[in-house]
Amino acid sequence: MDKIEYLKISQNKGLPSRCPILDYCLRRAYTIYFNSEYKEEDFSNDIIETLIKAGEVPNDFMERLIRMSGEVPNWSKGKGIGWFTGMCPEVNMFDTSNSLNAFSKTACSDGSWDNENDKKIIISEEKHYSECSEFSKHLFENKTIKETFTAKNKVIECYTYLMIDNKTGHHKIGISSSPNYREKTLQSEQPTIEKIISRKFQNRKLARDLELELHNKYDYKRTRGEWFDLNPMEIKEIVQILSE
Repeated sequence: MDKIEYLKISQNKGLPSRCPILDYCLRRAYTIYFNSEYKEEDFSNDIIETLIKAGEVPNDFMERLIRMSGEVPNWSKGKGIGWFTGMCPEVNMFDTSNSLNAFSKTACSDGSWDNENDKKIIISEEKHYSECSEFSKHLFENKTIKETFTAKNKVIECYTYLMIDNKTGHHKIGISSSPNYREKTLQSEQPTIEKIISRKFQNRKLARDLELELHNKYDYKRTRGEWFDLNPMEIKEIVQILSE
């Protein structure tokens, strides 16, 4: 399925466009680790610690961790050949900096490749995040998440923000229910980070939609994850959008 079809499934089911638990989902974290080259940087042999240091998952990931349910991801990678199962479909679909090139922009959770075969790429399974056992478990068993996304009269404010790392000059486009607190957590890792501006929305979906729109618009300037190497004109454009 392509992105339009994927988002249409979310709309038809009355769900957020993107998975609302992905920031703290262990399955997504494992998928990012497998898809990327972080294994080469993982001197501590700790997947989550490596991803936190790389800025791929929040600093409080372990405190708010959503553990995997059902089958765990499995994979094997070699020179010109490999396979994977049980991966998060949102990574290949949306996360261009961490998707496998051959499977990018597909909601692929199971697949394989073999450069010596005529059919080099095989997509064994595509699925929507609502089919993931973690989302189903968290939606129906966690009262807070259930009320947030099913009660029509219940909304939680969320912000889309722009931050800068004054050391590198790179900018972070992200979302948070408390951007000032997010700024402090990032500063604990890198004191040169500061918030430039944030825009408040009535719920997380609206903030996420704008974040995704900005990520897609400036994807060619992405350095890693939510960090971008923006020029002054692009920064001005984003500030203007977040000031509206």
